[in-house]
Amino acid sequence: MAAASGTRPEHMAPAEVFYDGTEAKKYTSSSRIIDVQAQMAHRCIELMALPPGHRCFILDIGCGSGLSGEALSSAGHAWVGTDISADMLTVGLARGTPGDTLLSDMGQGLPFRTGSFDGAISVSAVQWLCYATQKSHQPYRRIRAFFASLYRCLKRGARAALQIYPENAAHLEMLSAAAAKAGFRGGLVVDFPNSTKAKKYYLCLVAGSGERDDSAAAATSAAGAAAGAAADSSSSSASDGDLKHSDAAMEATDGMGSAMTSSGLVVAMGRRSSSDFEKRRRSRAQDRVGAHAPARKEWVLRKKEQRRAKGLPTRSDSKYTGRRRPDRIT
Repeated sequence: MAAASGTRPEHMAPAEVFYDGTEAKKYTSSSRIIDVQAQMAHRCIELMALPPGHRCFILDIGCGSGLSGEALSSAGHAWVGTDISADMLTVGLARGTPGDTLLSDMGQGLPFRTGSFDGAISVSAVQWLCYATQKSHQPYRRIRAFFASLYRCLKRGARAALQIYPENAAHLEMLSAAAAKAGFRGGLVVDFPNSTKAKKYYLCLVAGSGERDDSAAAATSAAGAAAGAAADSSSSSASDGDLKHSDAAMEATDGMGSAMTSSGLVVAMGRRSSSDFEKRRRSRAQDRVGAHAPARKEWVLRKKEQRRAKGLPTRSDSKYTGRRRPDRIT
């Protein structure tokens, strides 16, 4: 099943249907996809900031046919992968994937014991949770279940690096909010922020507090700065983007608002500045003194027009319409 130009796979069919036997073989046999997946997997490993010289146990979420798992194996780590597509896992077994794989829907939670993994990666998978492919699916609940189970199965202080293709700012906000609600700390790393085709988003999350927390923020900032330097000198062929997502889909992620800045590659998640609270406090104070009286009058007039349209008894308008009644002296 080939995706039409400008169409995201998430809009065409559920992941377990889209990646059937034919698509799984075509996906795994493409040299370009293999190269891009390997680059993003190595980037995720870098963002996890694992202790050097240690063999770690890593969870690969949405492992597919094992392309990202090969990067973990080449780095000397043991890994377990999960995916919702049985055909992708079958192709991976035929290729001799070194890690263990499991057929599982991440939207229903990850079926692992508490504190099992030293880290987690995901390449081009988590954004599927933002779409309801069945009537019973509620995206935000599925995202909450995923992040809650991911937090549980990671060791304290472990990091998760999730490469995503958000379609819009709402999807990015939904993922970030659910991660913060589950207890994660961290932020967003944007590679090649000034490029339309090569731009990549990584959610870098830290599970609770632990001995690795002190260096987490510094490692993320250093990684983001390195990506910014690489973006200026890299050619377009170094990172053309994943074939699963078209150029039009990547252009849709440009309007991220304040979450994305061309100068700052690392964006903090889940914390509001004191200035935000001060603005809200002033806004509430203005409401109390009647600073928004014109808006109140417009609202009253609109409601009265609605009542008249329904044939309900409505008082006529006057210069006092929408004004607050003064306190009566008793």
